[in-house]
Amino acid sequence: MSEEYEPLSVDERLKLAADLLLEAPPGEIDDVIADISNLVDNDELLEPKIMESLRVYNSQNFIEIELPDIEHKVLITSFNQLETDVFYDPRSKNKFKYNCISQKIEEMEAFEADEENEPLRLSIQAALDAHTAKHYPEGVCSVFATETGFAMIVIGSKLNKKNFWNGRLKSCWVYNSSSGELVGNIHSRVHYYEDGNVQLNSSREYKETLEGRDSADIASVVVSKIGRIEQEYQSALNEGYSHLNNTAFKGLRRTLPVTRSKIDWNQIMSYKLGSEIHK
Repeated sequence: MSEEYEPLSVDERLKLAADLLLEAPPGEIDDVIADISNLVDNDELLEPKIMESLRVYNSQNFIEIELPDIEHKVLITSFNQLETDVFYDPRSKNKFKYNCISQKIEEMEAFEADEENEPLRLSIQAALDAHTAKHYPEGVCSVFATETGFAMIVIGSKLNKKNFWNGRLKSCWVYNSSSGELVGNIHSRVHYYEDGNVQLNSSREYKETLEGRDSADIASVVVSKIGRIEQEYQSALNEGYSHLNNTAFKGLRRTLPVTRSKIDWNQIMSYKLGSEIHK
């Protein structure tokens, strides 16, 4: 006798929908929203429930948005959040309200965040811009002043939904000006979904103390260190997957069929042709 399951309540479906949003792969949040909207089949109840999940998703994934009449892209992060749905862009010196449901800017006005640390922030931003342009085509980076120093974020995205794959690398760093401590995290996520569903989800945390932090060119010291760590991370990732392909994946493949002898494909084709002729 088959086991019977009770259908999920509306509240249970809404909670599952909100949780699913947080797992959306890079560049696919709109597709996930459309799918769960069909599953829940009640947009009036769904919208307020997923609002908080979208706020968390946007902040955790440092989504890129465009401000009116501003050439560079702006990142949504916890470092530049002033209040719920309100953020600032230190480069254009604007604050704005972002509607995470409509994905539109609702309000924008001039805003000065931290004039005292602005010269050093600009210096780090310039160094990070050069690093991003060199290593991440179409990448986006931002530097924000914090209470103890600066936060630096680099985003490198490759979105190709037409060919069923999307990927993003997030590099997030917090530098303490007093102690010289640099704490960061690099996270890579790739989704390939043509005739299947394969995902790469790799993350690694770092903690370093910088030498030469009293240098006049501290911006170069910080960004150079970030660049070396990112290079080591990507080299380790490539090496790890090369090793995986030569060991674990190779072990999954049977070198010989159960007959313990190689298949003669030419002979099999001749059998097939013979059977077709006699039809």
